[in-house]
Amino acid sequence: MKCLLAASRDGNTTEEKITFGGQGTGPGKFDQNPGVAVSADHEIFVTDLFNRRVQVYNMRGVHLRLFPTIVPGDNETMLPFGVAIDGEGHLWVVGRTNFYLLQPNGSFLQSFGTEKGVEISYVTTDNDGRILLTENLGTGMMSKYGHVKASDGVHVYDRIGHWLFKFGALGGEDRLRLPRGICVDASGNVFVADEGRGSV
Repeated sequence: MKCLLAASRDGNTTEEKITFGGQGTGPGKFDQNPGVAVSADHEIFVTDLFNRRVQVYNMRGVHLRLFPTIVPGDNETMLPFGVAIDGEGHLWVVGRTNFYLLQPNGSFLQSFGTEKGVEISYVTTDNDGRILLTENLGTGMMSKYGHVKASDGVHVYDRIGHWLFKFGALGGEDRLRLPRGICVDASGNVFVADEGRGSV
C-alpha cells in the first residue's frame, strides 16, 4: 500500500511517499486490501479481505495492531471490503450483504442486514449519521460480454440500520452504472466513483 504524506514546515508544504504492507498472511501483510480509512487520531485502518481482518497503522506506516472480523453468532469470520469511520470514531465495515459497527479496537457492537439481501461493497457516513453503501457489482445486470450494464445505485440507511432510500438506481437520469468508492465532504456533498462510466 502506498501513502502520500503532506507536512508544513516553516510555511512550506512538503510531500513524502511511504509504502507499507505487501502480499502475505503475517501481521502487516495483505491478501487484497480494498478499503482504507483514517481516524481523527491519525490511525490508518485497512481491510485485509482474504485474511479476514482489519489492520491498523500509524501515519508513518508502522503496523500497530490487527483484529479478525469475527461476528458473534457466526461460524466464520466475514470478508471485510469497504471501511469508514463516523463522527464518533466508530468503524463501519462492509461484508457482502451485511454491514457492521465496530470499536476502533475491533470490538463488535452491532450488525445490520441490507434491504432484500442486496450485495454491497463500499461505505461512508454523512454529517447526519446516515450510512451510505454502494451496491456490489455482483448484483448488477450483466451483458453478454460479462460486463456490468447497471447496478441499483447507492443505498442509504439510518444509524440503527433502517433503510431510508436509494439514488443513482436503474431507470433514473442520474443512474450509476458501477458505483464503487464513496465519500461525503463537510458540506454534505456526496462523491461516487462510477467505474462503469469512468467518472465521478
